Amino acid sequence: MKRILLFTMIIVNILLFMLPVCAKETDNKKVKKTYYKYLQKNESLFEVEEGDWYKRNTEKKNSVKSYIIADINSDGVLELITYHITGYKMGYVNIYRYKDNKIKRVKCSNNKEENYGINVDCNAAGRYEIYVCNKNHLHIVWTDERIGKNEQVYRISKKGKIYKKYEMLEDSLIIKYEYYKNSKKITKKEYYSAIKKCKKNKELIENVKENRK
Repeated sequence: MKRILLFTMIIVNILLFMLPVCAKETDNKKVKKTYYKYLQKNESLFEVEEGDWYKRNTEKKNSVKSYIIADINSDGVLELITYHITGYKMGYVNIYRYKDNKIKRVKCSNNKEENYGINVDCNAAGRYEIYVCNKNHLHIVWTDERIGKNEQVYRISKKGKIYKKYEMLEDSLIIKYEYYKNSKKITKKEYYSAIKKCKKNKELIENVKENRK
């Protein structure tokens, strides 16, 4: 009798443990479906040729050229990261969350310059790379082999806003080398010790019908 009771309790505990996991998996299927509808509605058709410095995108601000779907605040629910192109090597990145059955844009923490997204303009020089790492951080990395590198690593705060967890600037022209964690200066060694644990996991994919499935 005791064995039967013990076995029953074990089964019940396993089922109770599995329920939240299954619920989140089901929720994320619904979340993805909602994101795909949003992406379809806001698909960007804007194209710009290499070196065309003057052409500008006249589409609405929330049109999406490419995107990533990933859980960047580690709460088990997926976020939508979008890239809006404004011109040649110009644009901005936004993050959206699924909350109360709606898609809501995540605002940037205390940054008036980024009140409609994270700026990724680099038409003067270099290029940007945007990806999510295995630690669920959003990495926005500007690189120019002649000048240097600027890396910004974003998360979503408990208050639901975007903030920079890490940032580095290595500029050989103005001889400036700075490293930050949560807006506080750290050493180069501390920065690279943390960042080396981040491995590229998901990159931007084009917002076209073939990818929305």
